Amino acid sequence: MQESEKLSFARAVLDNTFDLDVVVPIDREAALRESLSEIEDLLSLNNPEIRQRRFDHFRVPGTTPESYREKIFELDSSRPFLAGIRHVGGDPNLPFINVTAGFEVKTGDTAMIAAVLENEFKSFHPSHFAVWMKSIAESVVPKNEFKPARRYLARRMSDLDLSSRDSETIQIRVVEDESHFAWYEDEYQKFHNSNPTLKSWVTISEKEDLERYRSQGLLYGAYLKGALIGLVGGESLNLLGFSGLYLGELLISEQNKGRSFAIQMQRQFIRQNADKFEVVWGTIDARNLPSTKTALRIGRKPMRTEFFVTLGYLQSRLTCNRSEL
Repeated sequence: MQESEKLSFARAVLDNTFDLDVVVPIDREAALRESLSEIEDLLSLNNPEIRQRRFDHFRVPGTTPESYREKIFELDSSRPFLAGIRHVGGDPNLPFINVTAGFEVKTGDTAMIAAVLENEFKSFHPSHFAVWMKSIAESVVPKNEFKPARRYLARRMSDLDLSSRDSETIQIRVVEDESHFAWYEDEYQKFHNSNPTLKSWVTISEKEDLERYRSQGLLYGAYLKGALIGLVGGESLNLLGFSGLYLGELLISEQNKGRSFAIQMQRQFIRQNADKFEVVWGTIDARNLPSTKTALRIGRKPMRTEFFVTLGYLQSRLTCNRSEL
């Protein structure tokens, strides 16, 4: 991609995959720079050393380092998209194709996209491709074809109501050392035992992630009568040119779920750090209904949704359509 092409593509991704009204007003130039950085990050995966490392890590039969290249395609001269292979939760047995579209994807486009992708990435045997779209699309796309996977949920700090309507029965305070991690691993194991279908999708944070949150003073323990019952944490991560508080972890002990503690934790966490950031945001798996409800309750709104689209279903539909012509 030439620099002018990357800039044009980044502008199209910004305008067609984000509900910008969620965080208006925005600085378009700053937002465009961030969108361009996202495209640069994707294209950086084409570095030969990175492709070799991915190949060595996954060792998928029938593939080569070249198989991990991010590729640009076009449905026509004005509708480009970038695509590359990914693996859910880093599992080589769960491949899918990540699509970044430089246009507004509509229902009629997906069969054509699928036909291109199945041929290009067939050595991985993916069953789905994933594409980011504006969250408003969830109300209009066919539900049998588009399955929400993850959502950006965001809001400007100035638009949140951070007043406490709950009787706050818990206290949160900054985590000072690594003693929380054994508790965290144990509670996540309990969560996965109770929700085995979410194990590949709602994954445990690496210790280095939690330590990064702690190094920024953004990892808190939640305490009930002096006992640790939860962790909430995040990091400083910009969103569309805004200084952003990215909420990366919120975990409640199994025995204390269903008591509104998650809402209290998130509200207190944001309130204690609101003066440092312009927006709060995070990505939440669509299957993780409790976390989604908590985010909505404090005023965050969906602005970008990743949809998983079944490749085989679309390819068979395309074949049927062709036979009817």
